[in-house]
Amino acid sequence: MEIKTKGIVLRSFRKGENDNISVIFTREAGKLLASSKGTSKPGGKLRPSLEKCSLSDFSFTKKNKGSEFCSLVSAKIITQFEGLRSSPAGLGFSMQAIELLDRFLELEGPEAGLFDMTEDVFMAASNAKPGQTGALRAYFKVNLLKLLGFDILKLPGYIDGKSAPRAVLDGIKAAGEAGSTDEAAAISGPMRGINGFIDSYIVNVLGREVLSLRLPEVFFDG
Repeated sequence: MEIKTKGIVLRSFRKGENDNISVIFTREAGKLLASSKGTSKPGGKLRPSLEKCSLSDFSFTKKNKGSEFCSLVSAKIITQFEGLRSSPAGLGFSMQAIELLDRFLELEGPEAGLFDMTEDVFMAASNAKPGQTGALRAYFKVNLLKLLGFDILKLPGYIDGKSAPRAVLDGIKAAGEAGSTDEAAAISGPMRGINGFIDSYIVNVLGREVLSLRLPEVFFDG
């Protein structure tokens, strides 16, 4: 069985001396566990495509449907979202988004709409102007929750029943109603308060702490 798809690397870890196991969020097959040979070696041909938060065109093979792992055959990097790696705010966004995808997604559950949204927001955040990353962070989290069935805006009383400043609640609603990353990037308001409110809801949904939600202030803007 062959799988050809775009994918974003969520994390990788070494297997043996030279090989890797990677967790990759793909458009066509959802979250996959992929084994790759020789990718721990310096200068390995496929090694750059397995860097965390890289977007590539991948080709995998899988022996049978019941197998937990697939094998990486080839990969061609599309982008490594260099803009996310060049600023503390960009790094904070990518670390948070990657961890949330890994926590929320089950193995091999196709989520093409979520993948497209993630790719769009990563591209926008990689090219964001100073002060825009906080709004894109809120937009990503609100839409992640919505696409996975945990829409914060549709929970009876959750927004209107909370004792949070009006500007925070309005910002969350604006993030959920934005029709594009351009609209999202233009959202104004107290972004630390807006994101903090969404983060509290995420912890309630997951039932456990998320380390990237507790990053130091230097990794935030807006």
